Amino acid sequence: MRVSLIGTGDYGVSLLVSLRRISRTVVTVVCDRSLDAARAACRAAGVASDQVVECSSASQVEDAVARGAIALVEDAMIAIHGPCDVVVECTGAPEAGAVHAMAAIDAHRHVAMVNKETDGIVGPILARRAAEAGVVYTPVDGDQHGLLTGLVMWAQTLGLRIISGGKARETDFVYDDRTGTVGYGRKQIELGARAAEILAPIAAGEHVTERVGARRDAMIGLPFVMPADLCEMAIAANHTGLLPDRPELWAPVLRTNEVPGVFCTRADGGIFDREGRIDVFGCLRRADEAGQMGGEFIVVAVEDAATRDFLGRKGLVMNTTGTAAMIYRPLHLLGAETAISILCAALLGIPTGATDVTPRVDLVGRARRAIAPGTMLGPETIHTGELLEPLLVPAKPIAGSNPAPLYLAQSCEIIRPLAAGTVVTIADIGEPSASRLWELRREQDRAFLG
Repeated sequence: MRVSLIGTGDYGVSLLVSLRRISRTVVTVVCDRSLDAARAACRAAGVASDQVVECSSASQVEDAVARGAIALVEDAMIAIHGPCDVVVECTGAPEAGAVHAMAAIDAHRHVAMVNKETDGIVGPILARRAAEAGVVYTPVDGDQHGLLTGLVMWAQTLGLRIISGGKARETDFVYDDRTGTVGYGRKQIELGARAAEILAPIAAGEHVTERVGARRDAMIGLPFVMPADLCEMAIAANHTGLLPDRPELWAPVLRTNEVPGVFCTRADGGIFDREGRIDVFGCLRRADEAGQMGGEFIVVAVEDAATRDFLGRKGLVMNTTGTAAMIYRPLHLLGAETAISILCAALLGIPTGATDVTPRVDLVGRARRAIAPGTMLGPETIHTGELLEPLLVPAKPIAGSNPAPLYLAQSCEIIRPLAAGTVVTIADIGEPSASRLWELRREQDRAFLG
């Protein structure tokens, strides 16, 4: 299966390494706006310098691939229309992702969409357009939303009733019970005398909402969720039907064995008002304990004694009442796993996500402070979440006073004053003069939202 890769960040490098190990795949074209970056990615993946050729035309690409070399190009259209079966969109740029995905679909190429920024805005319409063209559009194994979707679909196929699902944060919360400190990456805070009480395991019958809130208040100096986390959960929600319990999510700090007791309904001692919820947690652990580091999970209902006994004997983590069990994979390996999605698309003609994707939620932004007209919502402004708090809300057409999808607003200008606590709407931002992303989103709104 011939693969064109567009975008050569860390994900792209890990994918290059993986595809070179697999006998059924070959990378034919690597595209980046910087040929130096493309060449560096190939070098990092172990490709010999004499096996890459810089190309500026379709004919040069054809010649390079015919000689068994990888063609390096700056022009994504050359990569898309070159000799390939699957286009992997890996740029992380919302507008570019929309342009590249539609060009690939029009050229009858399968699309493996790593670019969650685009997928969260127009994934459903791209999936529909691909199906109409007879090709596959799919999220990818290796990214958390793709893996979570697969885990949910697996459980549903087996007839399990899903109470909740989600993912762990990329970095664990590591505590030292001797010093009363908790660290998150390079950041660290001291809890002091409060540590033993706040970090103690949640006991049976305890009011979990209060403990979740106490841990969050105590760790206020550490990050909880970022826009990228909620973007992935938005995509997973659109694929699975799992929905947020509240716009900002609960995003608690939990030990792994606390997850099924907290991420279940209040009737069973948890925090959710109903089943079918999606959320994120930060894994709390000691330095000598295994963690999650961005894994995915589902919590399923345990509906009879036989199932309870069987799952317990197989080592599944359960809540204290035995009514819910956690099934999880404590990892996501980026491009090292994405070949599964590529091969499913090219060989089987199926996505590793859902076959019927519906826009259920949007990732939007709420101003953390007053924002003046003329403020540009650049990529860094969006990604850090320092100016706009990320929220998940029901999907609505992009018009008037409806909330603006966060990554749709990227690179747009605020055109009227925004007070702190205000959700950014379509009327608050200046629409680009010509945008494939906005065009596709309006098409999606007409097709799904009326």
